[in-house]
Amino acid sequence: MKRLNYVDIRNEGAYYHYLNRQQNDDLFLLTFGHEHCLPDKPARFNQPKNHYTLHYIISGHGDFKLENQSFNHLGAGDFFLIPPNSSYWYQQDSSQPWEYLWIEFGGIQAKRLCQNAQSITPTALISGTAC
Repeated sequence: MKRLNYVDIRNEGAYYHYLNRQQNDDLFLLTFGHEHCLPDKPARFNQPKNHYTLHYIISGHGDFKLENQSFNHLGAGDFFLIPPNSSYWYQQDSSQPWEYLWIEFGGIQAKRLCQNAQSITPTALISGTAC
């Protein structure tokens, strides 16, 4: 059995795990974590990535934009997916900051996995109420 190497980082309400994995696997996990955003946390946008990032919102509210699609007032139970090399922006509501989990993954099978999910829900948003 292959042992995973990882680094844990704790930083102001966030907990990250960075895994040391071969990026030529069919499906691989790069990072995962949990964050309870501070009310004044700046928006995140267009940080170039060559892998997928999936967020699951535990609590709070915020907005997400991917390419030309906007999703407003996302909340508990919603997911949003950022595909590789895409233009995006997201920001939590300062009066009700997000708490979320995320995973970053990639590989040949990652694209197929996301395409299968989008055949069920054809947007970057998967509402928890639709599951």
